[in-house]
Amino acid sequence: MQAMTVQRPEGFICRHKDVKLEGYFLGFVTTGNPVIQGGYCVYEFSTLPKPVKIVSSALWRGYVSHYLLDEHGHLYLQGFEYPGQRVEFCDIAHEKLTGDFYLAFSKGIYIDRTYVPFKDGVVVTDESLWIKENTGRTRNSWMLEAEAKFLEENNCFVSIDFGVNALAIQEQYTVYIDGNIASTHKKDIAPKNSILMRVKQGDHRIVVRELDYKKKDRKESETLYFSVTPEHEVHFRFRVVNDELQLSVD
Repeated sequence: MQAMTVQRPEGFICRHKDVKLEGYFLGFVTTGNPVIQGGYCVYEFSTLPKPVKIVSSALWRGYVSHYLLDEHGHLYLQGFEYPGQRVEFCDIAHEKLTGDFYLAFSKGIYIDRTYVPFKDGVVVTDESLWIKENTGRTRNSWMLEAEAKFLEENNCFVSIDFGVNALAIQEQYTVYIDGNIASTHKKDIAPKNSILMRVKQGDHRIVVRELDYKKKDRKESETLYFSVTPEHEVHFRFRVVNDELQLSVD
Protein backbone atom coordinates (compact mmCIF):
# COMPACT_ATOMS: atom_id res chain seq x y z
CA MET A 1 0.00 0.00 0.00
CA GLN A 2 1.20 3.49 -0.82
CA ALA A 3 0.70 6.43 1.53
CA MET A 4 -1.32 9.31 0.18
CA THR A 5 0.47 12.62 -0.24
CA VAL A 6 -0.91 15.18 2.20
CA GLN A 7 -2.84 17.78 0.22
CA ARG A 8 -2.54 21.49 0.86
CA PRO A 9 -5.60 22.66 2.84
CA GLU A 10 -8.01 25.37 1.80
CA GLY A 11 -7.57 28.87 3.19
CA PHE A 12 -9.87 29.63 6.13
CA ILE A 13 -10.32 32.72 8.29
CA CYS A 14 -12.67 32.54 11.27
CA ARG A 15 -14.09 35.68 12.86
CA HIS A 16 -16.82 33.92 14.83
CA LYS A 17 -16.06 33.93 18.56
CA ASP A 18 -17.89 30.65 19.27
CA VAL A 19 -16.17 28.50 16.62
CA LYS A 20 -12.91 27.05 17.94
CA LEU A 21 -10.90 24.97 15.47
CA GLU A 22 -7.31 25.56 16.45
CA GLY A 23 -5.01 22.92 14.98
CA TYR A 24 -7.52 21.90 12.31
CA PHE A 25 -7.28 22.53 8.56
CA LEU A 26 -10.15 22.95 6.10
CA GLY A 27 -10.38 20.17 3.54
CA PHE A 28 -13.61 20.67 1.59
CA VAL A 29 -17.26 21.72 1.60
CA THR A 30 -20.00 19.10 1.24
CA THR A 31 -23.77 18.93 1.28
CA GLY A 32 -25.57 15.92 2.70
CA ASN A 33 -24.38 13.84 5.63
CA PRO A 34 -20.68 13.15 4.90
CA VAL A 35 -20.38 10.02 7.06
CA ILE A 36 -23.35 8.18 5.55
CA GLN A 37 -22.55 6.08 2.50
CA GLY A 38 -23.80 7.94 -0.54
CA GLY A 39 -24.48 11.08 1.50
CA TYR A 40 -21.45 13.04 0.34
CA CYS A 41 -22.12 15.63 -2.38
CA VAL A 42 -19.83 18.45 -3.50
CA TYR A 43 -21.24 21.93 -2.86
CA GLU A 44 -22.05 23.64 -6.15
CA PHE A 45 -20.56 27.14 -6.35
CA SER A 46 -21.60 29.87 -8.77
CA THR A 47 -17.97 31.04 -8.89
CA LEU A 48 -15.53 28.63 -10.49
CA PRO A 49 -11.70 28.58 -10.56
CA LYS A 50 -9.74 29.21 -13.74
CA PRO A 51 -8.65 26.14 -15.74
CA VAL A 52 -5.42 24.80 -14.25
CA LYS A 53 -2.63 23.18 -16.25
CA ILE A 54 0.04 22.90 -13.55
CA VAL A 55 -0.61 20.60 -10.59
CA SER A 56 1.57 18.84 -8.03
CA SER A 57 1.29 15.73 -5.88
CA ALA A 58 0.55 18.01 -2.90
CA LEU A 59 -2.17 19.93 -4.76
CA TRP A 60 -3.88 17.80 -7.38
CA ARG A 61 -6.72 20.30 -7.87
CA GLY A 62 -4.16 22.97 -8.80
CA TYR A 63 -5.69 25.77 -6.76
CA VAL A 64 -6.56 26.76 -3.19
CA SER A 65 -9.96 28.17 -2.29
CA HIS A 66 -10.10 30.87 0.39
CA TYR A 67 -13.04 31.13 2.78
CA LEU A 68 -14.16 33.60 5.43
CA LEU A 69 -16.50 32.78 8.33
CA ASP A 70 -17.80 36.12 9.57
CA GLU A 71 -18.90 37.14 13.06
CA HIS A 72 -22.55 36.39 12.20
CA GLY A 73 -21.84 32.79 11.17
CA HIS A 74 -22.06 33.25 7.41
CA LEU A 75 -19.46 31.66 5.13
CA TYR A 76 -18.04 33.34 2.04
CA LEU A 77 -15.89 32.06 -0.79
CA GLN A 78 -13.38 34.88 -1.15
CA GLY A 79 -11.44 33.64 -4.14
CA PHE A 80 -8.82 31.28 -5.50
CA GLU A 81 -5.04 31.02 -5.30
CA TYR A 82 -2.97 29.24 -7.98
CA PRO A 83 0.37 28.16 -6.47
CA GLY A 84 3.12 27.61 -9.01
CA GLN A 85 1.41 29.64 -11.72
CA ARG A 86 1.63 33.26 -12.76
CA VAL A 87 -1.99 33.94 -11.88
CA GLU A 88 -2.51 36.40 -9.06
CA PHE A 89 -4.89 35.64 -6.22
CA CYS A 90 -7.92 37.90 -6.28
CA ASP A 91 -11.23 38.15 -4.45
CA ILE A 92 -13.90 36.72 -6.70
CA ALA A 93 -17.53 37.73 -6.21
CA HIS A 94 -17.40 37.36 -2.42
CA GLU A 95 -19.84 34.46 -2.86
CA LYS A 96 -22.02 33.71 0.16
CA LEU A 97 -22.75 30.02 0.76
CA THR A 98 -26.41 29.18 1.31
CA GLY A 99 -28.52 26.26 2.43
CA ASP A 100 -27.39 23.28 4.51
CA PHE A 101 -23.81 22.04 4.19
CA TYR A 102 -20.74 20.93 6.14
CA LEU A 103 -17.16 22.13 6.38
CA ALA A 104 -14.74 19.20 6.69
CA PHE A 105 -11.79 19.95 8.96
CA SER A 106 -8.98 17.59 9.93
CA LYS A 107 -5.61 17.41 11.64
CA GLY A 108 -4.27 15.03 9.00
CA ILE A 109 -5.47 12.62 6.33
CA TYR A 110 -5.46 9.76 8.85
CA ILE A 111 -6.75 11.36 12.05
CA ASP A 112 -9.26 13.61 13.80
CA ARG A 113 -11.77 14.80 11.21
CA THR A 114 -14.58 17.13 12.24
CA TYR A 115 -17.57 18.10 10.10
CA VAL A 116 -19.01 21.49 11.10
CA PRO A 117 -22.65 21.87 9.99
CA PHE A 118 -24.33 24.96 8.59
CA LYS A 119 -28.11 25.32 8.71
CA ASP A 120 -29.73 27.71 6.25
CA GLY A 121 -26.30 29.19 5.61
CA VAL A 122 -25.47 29.82 9.29
CA VAL A 123 -22.85 27.88 11.27
CA VAL A 124 -24.08 25.58 14.06
CA THR A 125 -22.01 26.53 17.10
CA ASP A 126 -23.27 23.71 19.35
CA GLU A 127 -20.30 21.33 19.18
CA SER A 128 -22.46 18.38 20.29
CA LEU A 129 -24.03 18.57 16.81
CA TRP A 130 -20.68 18.51 15.03
CA ILE A 131 -19.75 15.14 13.51
CA LYS A 132 -16.40 13.79 14.64
CA GLU A 133 -14.56 10.72 13.38
CA ASN A 134 -11.15 9.08 13.77
CA THR A 135 -10.66 10.96 17.04
CA GLY A 136 -7.36 9.94 18.63
CA ARG A 137 -6.37 7.73 15.71
CA THR A 138 -2.73 7.92 14.64
CA ARG A 139 -1.12 7.31 11.27
CA ASN A 140 0.27 4.03 12.59
CA SER A 141 -3.13 2.79 13.81
CA TRP A 142 -4.67 3.83 10.50
CA MET A 143 -2.07 1.79 8.61
CA LEU A 144 -2.74 -1.22 10.84
CA GLU A 145 -6.48 -0.91 10.28
CA ALA A 146 -5.99 -0.57 6.52
CA GLU A 147 -3.70 -3.60 6.40
CA ALA A 148 -6.11 -5.73 8.44
CA LYS A 149 -8.94 -4.76 6.08
CA PHE A 150 -6.78 -5.58 3.05
CA LEU A 151 -5.89 -9.04 4.41
CA GLU A 152 -9.51 -9.77 5.27
CA GLU A 153 -10.82 -8.75 1.85
CA ASN A 154 -7.98 -10.31 -0.17
CA ASN A 155 -8.13 -13.82 1.25
CA CYS A 156 -7.48 -15.76 -1.96
CA PHE A 157 -4.04 -16.74 -3.25
CA VAL A 158 -2.43 -16.81 -6.67
CA SER A 159 1.15 -17.91 -7.26
CA ILE A 160 3.43 -17.67 -10.27
CA ASP A 161 6.55 -19.78 -10.69
CA PHE A 162 9.52 -18.21 -12.54
CA GLY A 163 11.78 -21.27 -12.65
CA VAL A 164 15.42 -21.63 -11.57
CA ASN A 165 16.35 -18.16 -12.88
CA ALA A 166 13.61 -16.50 -10.86
CA LEU A 167 15.69 -13.64 -9.45
CA ALA A 168 17.04 -12.61 -12.86
CA ILE A 169 13.60 -12.86 -14.45
CA GLN A 170 11.95 -10.77 -11.73
CA GLU A 171 14.51 -8.04 -12.36
CA GLN A 172 13.28 -7.77 -15.94
CA TYR A 173 9.56 -8.53 -15.78
CA THR A 174 6.55 -7.42 -13.75
CA VAL A 175 3.33 -9.26 -12.93
CA TYR A 176 0.03 -7.42 -13.28
CA ILE A 177 -3.29 -8.62 -11.89
CA ASP A 178 -6.34 -6.64 -13.01
CA GLY A 179 -4.02 -3.92 -14.27
CA ASN A 180 -2.16 -3.51 -10.96
CA ILE A 181 1.41 -4.55 -10.15
CA ALA A 182 1.33 -7.66 -7.97
CA SER A 183 3.86 -8.94 -5.44
CA THR A 184 4.15 -11.06 -2.31
CA HIS A 185 2.69 -9.41 0.79
CA LYS A 186 5.14 -8.98 3.64
CA LYS A 187 3.08 -11.30 5.86
CA ASP A 188 3.13 -14.15 3.34
CA ILE A 189 5.83 -16.63 2.34
CA ALA A 190 6.01 -17.47 -1.35
CA PRO A 191 7.06 -20.92 -2.65
CA LYS A 192 10.62 -21.21 -3.94
CA ASN A 193 11.24 -19.33 -7.21
CA SER A 194 7.74 -17.84 -7.04
CA ILE A 195 5.71 -14.92 -5.82
CA LEU A 196 2.45 -15.39 -3.89
CA MET A 197 -0.23 -12.80 -4.52
CA ARG A 198 -3.41 -11.98 -2.61
CA VAL A 199 -6.64 -11.20 -4.46
CA LYS A 200 -10.35 -11.01 -3.70
CA GLN A 201 -12.58 -13.96 -4.45
CA GLY A 202 -13.91 -13.90 -7.99
CA ASP A 203 -12.76 -13.35 -11.55
CA HIS A 204 -9.40 -11.78 -12.48
CA ARG A 205 -6.89 -11.33 -15.30
CA ILE A 206 -3.12 -11.72 -15.18
CA VAL A 207 -0.31 -10.71 -17.54
CA VAL A 208 3.49 -10.40 -17.34
CA ARG A 209 5.20 -7.40 -18.94
CA GLU A 210 8.73 -6.12 -19.31
CA LEU A 211 9.67 -3.90 -16.39
CA ASP A 212 10.54 -0.84 -18.48
CA TYR A 213 7.12 0.75 -19.08
CA LYS A 214 8.65 3.49 -21.28
CA LYS A 215 9.96 1.00 -23.79
CA LYS A 216 8.19 1.43 -27.14
CA ASP A 217 8.25 -2.27 -28.07
CA ARG A 218 7.60 -3.45 -24.52
CA LYS A 219 6.99 -7.19 -24.53
CA GLU A 220 4.19 -8.86 -22.65
CA SER A 221 2.73 -12.33 -22.28
CA GLU A 222 -0.73 -13.46 -23.24
CA THR A 223 -3.37 -12.19 -20.81
CA LEU A 224 -5.00 -15.07 -18.95
CA TYR A 225 -8.34 -14.99 -17.15
CA PHE A 226 -9.07 -17.00 -14.02
CA SER A 227 -11.37 -17.42 -11.03
CA VAL A 228 -10.25 -18.04 -7.47
CA THR A 229 -11.78 -18.88 -4.09
CA PRO A 230 -10.27 -19.16 -0.59
CA GLU A 231 -10.43 -22.95 -0.92
CA HIS A 232 -8.82 -23.12 -4.36
CA GLU A 233 -5.49 -21.45 -5.11
CA VAL A 234 -4.49 -20.79 -8.71
CA HIS A 235 -0.92 -21.46 -9.88
CA PHE A 236 0.78 -20.06 -12.98
CA ARG A 237 4.08 -20.72 -14.70
CA PHE A 238 6.13 -18.06 -16.48
CA ARG A 239 9.10 -18.69 -18.77
CA VAL A 240 11.03 -16.77 -21.43
CA VAL A 241 11.68 -19.03 -24.44
CA ASN A 242 13.44 -17.68 -27.54
CA ASP A 243 12.65 -14.15 -26.41
CA GLU A 244 8.95 -15.06 -26.15
CA LEU A 245 7.06 -14.52 -22.87
CA GLN A 246 5.11 -17.63 -22.02
CA LEU A 247 2.50 -17.56 -19.24
CA SER A 248 0.42 -20.65 -18.56
CA VAL A 249 -1.62 -22.31 -15.86
CA ASP A 250 0.62 -24.64 -13.88
